[in-house]
Amino acid sequence: MRSMAPLLLPPLHLSSGQVLRVACTGVELIPPGSAALLDAFDRGLFSLSTLEGSSIPVDSLSVEDFQVLRAYLTAQGVAREDPMTRPCSNCGELLEVYPCAAVTWSPFLHGDLDDSELDEPFPFEEPLDLGTPGTPCEVLLRPTTVAEARAVLLAPERLRPTAAQCKALGIVQLDQETRPGYIARALQRCDDEVWAALLDTIEQSWYPPRLSAWVSCPNCGARNIFQAPAKREFGGFPGASRWQQEEGEDFPDFEEFSARVEAHARQIFRSAGAEGVGLYVEGGPADCDEGGVPLLGSYEPGELEEYGVAGQQPEVTIYYRTFLAMHREDGPYDLDREIRETLEHELEHHRAFLAGYDPVDEEERAQIARELRGQLGGTEVLRRSLASVRRSVGDFFYRTWPLWVVVLVVSLLEVWASPR
Repeated sequence: MRSMAPLLLPPLHLSSGQVLRVACTGVELIPPGSAALLDAFDRGLFSLSTLEGSSIPVDSLSVEDFQVLRAYLTAQGVAREDPMTRPCSNCGELLEVYPCAAVTWSPFLHGDLDDSELDEPFPFEEPLDLGTPGTPCEVLLRPTTVAEARAVLLAPERLRPTAAQCKALGIVQLDQETRPGYIARALQRCDDEVWAALLDTIEQSWYPPRLSAWVSCPNCGARNIFQAPAKREFGGFPGASRWQQEEGEDFPDFEEFSARVEAHARQIFRSAGAEGVGLYVEGGPADCDEGGVPLLGSYEPGELEEYGVAGQQPEVTIYYRTFLAMHREDGPYDLDREIRETLEHELEHHRAFLAGYDPVDEEERAQIARELRGQLGGTEVLRRSLASVRRSVGDFFYRTWPLWVVVLVVSLLEVWASPR
């Protein structure tokens, strides 16, 4: 264990809207996990207060706010964080990431928690379908405080469907049942899939979507999302790369997929009068958009030689691995429909190129910009924009300083020669 000097961290804006200060006094490097952080609070290694200085008991925090606090303290280095290693979701390059340290913390520090997706409150007020095929099941949850959830936070490995633990998890209703004892007995008899889906839903209520690290692969540029903190009560990360097809997986291999794409393309290209557009099916890593999202398809307009003669034909590329990744992440879907929609979308780019204006491309870029603004927050976007302007201006003056010396000399001569 290593000791640390007393530390007062900047004010932290929480998902609930509460703003608090964290003081760390003589802190030792604590192990990862909720239990270790709660123990550190119990031993007086941390204290919380409002901006006005009023003390805040850690037990009064919602579990969601507590997990934001835990991730933040981990990012600050007062709690140990082990690196996560997993392959890039697009190309398989091995990535080693410290998730909490890689989270974009600016929105939490400046209060820019206003994104419609990343900061959308969990729907505690409505029943949620657990999405278990063949076993219809709905659950209604309520927010829980650290005090109420302590038993689970301190020992998640001892989690059992008992009445007391159902209360600690915030389970208010299961289908039509509202009595904790009856809910617990129903969960004791339920399938493993229902229990796993329930815990996954509870985890979503405990960890806001913003507790994610967006990490770009240095090899292909794909955006990989790592949950933070990595050590959670009910789940973990898959260890295998999602693009490496498993034996017996219910998804077409590359040859069958290519044949389907070519069959759909012949019909769609002919109907659209785009027989001159080439088609390529890529089996390796997909190209990514400017936001790092692997593409389903892309369009290259080709090149024109003199007198408007095509030197290289326009081409549509379809990326097999992205379709496979959708299957692995979201489950089975209508593959043929998705292929057709992707081909038709890329032909929209082709028609727009021929017309000289592509509104679809502009909207896609605008959407990427909105997502980036949501992730970084308005304050950080402004800071980076100003820094970019300063670098650009500085670089401009660095490259053109001889000209500016001449301008200065001429200006001084004009002043000296002007009548007094």
